[in-house]
Amino acid sequence: MDFDFEKMMVLARDNPEEFERQRIMLLDGLIQSRPDIKWANAFQSHIDMERIKAKTPLACCLRLYSMMWESFLNLDEQMQRLLRIQGGLHALGPPGEDKTSQPGGYRTPVAEKVLMFRKR
Repeated sequence: MDFDFEKMMVLARDNPEEFERQRIMLLDGLIQSRPDIKWANAFQSHIDMERIKAKTPLACCLRLYSMMWESFLNLDEQMQRLLRIQGGLHALGPPGEDKTSQPGGYRTPVAEKVLMFRKR
């Protein structure tokens, strides 16, 4: 995919119709290159609907920003769930091993580096 930011910036300023045509063409090329084309099309449709509903460019930016954070927090929630499961499995340890001799039992090293985020 060949994307020239400067060219697109000039088009957006000087020729909005051509900018929109190029934007759609670039997005379509990106979507078609994905293995999950149906999902990517659905996601792009959702983004397009949010853009349409927004009354100003700033409102559009805030809507898309909110979508991004919602997705990120959902991913974080899933990762935390997996880490809790993984921690539970590590706490069991190998069969026949006695955990009472180890203070604190097993720890999941990666779990100590994960930041917890609250939903907004």
